[in-house]
Amino acid sequence: MELASALLDEQVASLSRSPQINADLALARRYAPVIRFDLREPFLPSAIGYTVFRKTANSLSFPRDVPVDDGIAFAIEYAIWWDWDIQHLYELEHIWVYVDGDGALAKAEASWHGRFHQMLDECGRLPRHDGRLTLCSEAGKHAFAPSPRWLLQRKAKTLASCGARAGAMAVHVTPLFESLIRDETPLNNRLVHTWLERQSFQPSFEFDREFDLRSAVFVPWQSLKQWIPPRVSGLLDELKRTIPPCERRVLRIAHRGASAYAAENSLAAIRASAELGADMVEIDIRATADDIPLVIHDGSLKRTHGISGEVSDFTFDELRAMTAASGPIVCFDEAVECCRELDMGLYLD
Repeated sequence: MELASALLDEQVASLSRSPQINADLALARRYAPVIRFDLREPFLPSAIGYTVFRKTANSLSFPRDVPVDDGIAFAIEYAIWWDWDIQHLYELEHIWVYVDGDGALAKAEASWHGRFHQMLDECGRLPRHDGRLTLCSEAGKHAFAPSPRWLLQRKAKTLASCGARAGAMAVHVTPLFESLIRDETPLNNRLVHTWLERQSFQPSFEFDREFDLRSAVFVPWQSLKQWIPPRVSGLLDELKRTIPPCERRVLRIAHRGASAYAAENSLAAIRASAELGADMVEIDIRATADDIPLVIHDGSLKRTHGISGEVSDFTFDELRAMTAASGPIVCFDEAVECCRELDMGLYLD
């Protein structure tokens, strides 16, 4: 489901009227890939920022060089815009197509969670259909793969992203737009989280919904880049207009993790709270005899671990050994790393 309004429609229409580089536009449209989406994918691309490279140069939209090596006549970069990722406002993924001197597709690369990879299937071949590059897109997240295999290997993460963690990243401003998008505020984060949580879905992991990139708006990259900040603001304005204050999501903080499902202040409790839809986890900190911060509420070890003595009486290594059987006590660094992995906030008591 996409947000719809006359203003948002006009923004897309105005982008389509951008000045074109006609020779490059013809190449970009000719070699545009086909994308295979999950059958239940709620969000499709709406615009493409193209760049044609006739010699090796730095990409202006992704942190990499685009090499035009021997045997390659030119490369085409497709910066592909979505209004939404299932976890955050706006998405920009990339495909790079390399064409040889005979006009044939020689190789391809595509973005994958901040990195990029060659697009070769299990047999080491470019994935094509009717002569065109054809890639799969991760449900809700849109990372590209040459076949469903990579995406099935991420099934557990994808299910969490499209389910309990939908909207968790809210207004996500990448380094490319740090100085251009200034809409990351607590209110806007709540609005985005509210709306995306409503779009949560169960992926089918059947990638049979074909989308021809030629059906999107094509513009030079610089035109798309200039269009993106007001587009983000327009989407947020529409959310403010359509989601009344009484329906806006409140922040959910799990007290010592999901302590009804796992031992309080444990990594298992933190993970369980994420699965249940918490935004943040509240934890307690005590220091060991060697000044290592631990995640534990009581100064005494008796209630939670059945051990006589205070946390501050023992070193970290001693406590790890003493609590190994009941579930090792967690240090603060481990809790931070766990929350980063789960895209959760951390509240210290």
